[in-house]
Order: sequence, then C-alpha cells, then structure tokens
Amino acid sequence: MRNSIANDAADETNRAAASAQTTRGRSLSSTRETLPDPAGWHDDGMDAARALARWHAVVESRDPAGLPGLIAEDAVFRSPAVHTPQVGRDTVVAYLTAAFTVLGPALAYEREWLGDDSAVLQFRTEVGGLDVSGIDMITWDDDGQIVDFTVMVRPAKALQVVIEHMGAELMRMLEASGPR
Repeated sequence: MRNSIANDAADETNRAAASAQTTRGRSLSSTRETLPDPAGWHDDGMDAARALARWHAVVESRDPAGLPGLIAEDAVFRSPAVHTPQVGRDTVVAYLTAAFTVLGPALAYEREWLGDDSAVLQFRTEVGGLDVSGIDMITWDDDGQIVDFTVMVRPAKALQVVIEHMGAELMRMLEASGPR
C-alpha cells in the first residue's frame, strides 16, 4: 500500500512538473486573459493583439534592428533602475537593445494579459546566475507603436544584478558608437 501511494504521488509530481515545463517557452495563447475592448480602438488602427504579435516576433528574433519600427517617436521607458522616465524613440530603443543582450536567450514570457491598447507580460530569465522574474507593461498608440514601456523586476537581489549588467551594456554600447 505504501509503495502504491508513493508511486501515485511520484506520478502526480511528474505530471505537474511536465505541465509546468510545457507552459514555459511555449505559445501563450492558453495563458492569455483578454480584457474588454473599448469601442472604436480597433476600427481604424492596429489592435493590441496584432501589436503584441509584432513585439513577440522581434523578441523571438533577438534582433534589435526591428525595434525602431515598433517604438513611437515620443515613447517613454520606465525602468526599475532609473528614477526618471526615459523619453524618445532612440533612448527607448537603446534600453530595449541592452535588455535583449542582458536578459539574453533565457528570456521567456510565461503569461500575459491583453487589454484594449496594452498588455502585461510576465517573464522569467537568468542574469548573473540568478533567477529573475518580472513584468513588462506595454501601451500602444492607434498605429500599434509602443508609447509606454514599463519594466518591473524581482527579487531585489536579482534587480541589483540586472542594474549592474544593464549599466555595463549601455556603457559598452555608448563606447561602441564612438565620439559624438
């Protein structure tokens, strides 16, 4: 009897682990929650689902060359590492380009919530040997361009490592661009 209970428990643990593993790194369609769409937003412009699909395509490609076409000229980037909002396409593209390098190939979106003109994406990655959890909150304009990008990261120890790596990458990018 004891072996049967232990085997049943082991089977359940293995099923739960397999289920959790299949959620990571796969299409998020089964974990999406869609919020009501206000009348008119989708009539003439791009809807949030299409704008989000464009974002995912660039992230999956890991090619920052696709970023400028996604970002509005007056976009704002809000980082947990910087106290003031960073404004302008070039600045937002620079931060996101650095994030592509720092968060690296381990970056995986696990869940997302889609609103009328925005999305919240829960991610997980590893930086400097630490597990990093966070969310990206993205807002789009009527043309499907990102106008606001806010990042939150936890735990605090992981945030400190992300800050260090982001600072180093931004400095490397600045040095590589040469004198101005």
